Amino acid sequence: MKKILVFTLLFLTLGAISHFARDIDPQSVNDLLKRYKIIASKPDVYYSYDQISRTYPWGLVAKADDAYFLTDLDGNKLNERGFRRIHSFDEYGLAKVENSDRMVGLINTRGELIADTLYNDIEEFGADQLAIVERQVPYTRTPSGSESQQIHYKHREGLIDTTGKLVIEPEYFNLTYLDEQALYLIDYYYYGEKLGSRRSLYSATKGWLENATYDSIGPFKEGVAIVTKDGRDGLINANADIVIPPIYDTIFEASEGLMRVDNAEGQSAFFNRDGVSVIPFRDYRIPTHFKYGVSVVLSPESNQMRRQSALMDREGTLLTDYVFGTVEPFTYYEDVDNVLAVAGPHNSRFKGLINTYGDYIVDPKYSDIEYDRRGYFRTKTYVFSEDRSTQTKSFFYFTDLEGREFVELGHQNPTGPKPDGLGRLGILDNERNIIVDPIYDDVRPDFDNTIKVQQGQRWGVIDRRNETLLPIDYQAVEIITPSIVFVSQGGRWGVYDLSASRLILPMEYDELEYVSLTQIKGRKNDQWRDLDI
Repeated sequence: MKKILVFTLLFLTLGAISHFARDIDPQSVNDLLKRYKIIASKPDVYYSYDQISRTYPWGLVAKADDAYFLTDLDGNKLNERGFRRIHSFDEYGLAKVENSDRMVGLINTRGELIADTLYNDIEEFGADQLAIVERQVPYTRTPSGSESQQIHYKHREGLIDTTGKLVIEPEYFNLTYLDEQALYLIDYYYYGEKLGSRRSLYSATKGWLENATYDSIGPFKEGVAIVTKDGRDGLINANADIVIPPIYDTIFEASEGLMRVDNAEGQSAFFNRDGVSVIPFRDYRIPTHFKYGVSVVLSPESNQMRRQSALMDREGTLLTDYVFGTVEPFTYYEDVDNVLAVAGPHNSRFKGLINTYGDYIVDPKYSDIEYDRRGYFRTKTYVFSEDRSTQTKSFFYFTDLEGREFVELGHQNPTGPKPDGLGRLGILDNERNIIVDPIYDDVRPDFDNTIKVQQGQRWGVIDRRNETLLPIDYQAVEIITPSIVFVSQGGRWGVYDLSASRLILPMEYDELEYVSLTQIKGRKNDQWRDLDI
């Protein structure tokens, strides 16, 4: 306790002296503070720097005269050449340094410049003890319509090791490290240079890989990559060994372990990743990959206007005849726990849903069908003009996998009869809950709580709870407002008030026309009259 008081008193005394005695020697004060261990004792050389920016167990990064230097722990400079910046040292004991032009080099912990400041950037060293270096190489170009030359820069990359030696000269457009394969994918030319395309692979342990120069090398997936050479596709492994020679028109990425391969004759086959032909080339064409164990094949007679499709399993066995037109990709629908595809007969414009055996789960009677939610599929059915040249109407319904069809509450389909081929209809609310099972021949939910329904040749009106508002006894019904309905029997029209459950105008008019909430027009004996309602 006494020692603390002494130090405090000494510190305050020295502070007071330095305040009132302006000509006191600061070094004397500093030495006195060090002697009594009030401040840490450091070598005098420390105080010749403007800043100590970073400390390491073996030395310091110090700044003097707007330049950074590496020093030992005593503050002695390890490099006489200063830098604009010294970056942090990495696990290999190397740090990037920048000169006044912001060009980058490498320095080690002994202050040795192992790579001169010749690069625009040096990326971090990887586990293979290599780093990508970047340079911007100037070149001149004369723009179109100009006589003067302009200086542009080409981006070039190479590889450097931890000794500062260039392993690959920075002559290439782009280097990408493929972590899983421990390979560098190398692009030779930038497309703007119009020198063609060329790609290769480099291994830190094996060097340049033999036969690894291609026009393109696709991503490696499960140990193999699709390559292109002279416009033909092949397959290589991570050692750049040829798995499938580059002699085919197109090779597609593997799906379920099999790769679709197309030849110049338009035929398709399937190879595995070992380059073995699992399903050989045949006279049919295969437009899709395998999905859920099934692929689609096209008959030799198929063309863009007339497709004849079949299903094939992974052994190359046809599961069906060529009975389908277009078959969309198979999809797993979690809500119904089923794998299905949209498909239709090859001689029909209608579609339904098939399973992976080619059986129809939903009959092909829709112009389009797509999954909605909660186990329901939204369907669309087109109506065409008499000459079938023009689409005139579109009707929307819902179906489940049992083939039951529904109308959504509040949705208004076009006027006129529903399309042929559709069955009885029920009603769904907006959350896909069933309001009414499919018991009606037609349903028109003109208003949220006033729904026109048909059974046989008769029409009536129900509410959203399926309670009858107007008995299903009329030849025709037109809902005018949520409470006013025009009804017809025997070719005559009357007006029914749903809220009062009675006729308010008798069925004696040849035609009715809505005017307002309180008035309509009626035609009787070829005479029009204004009628109050």
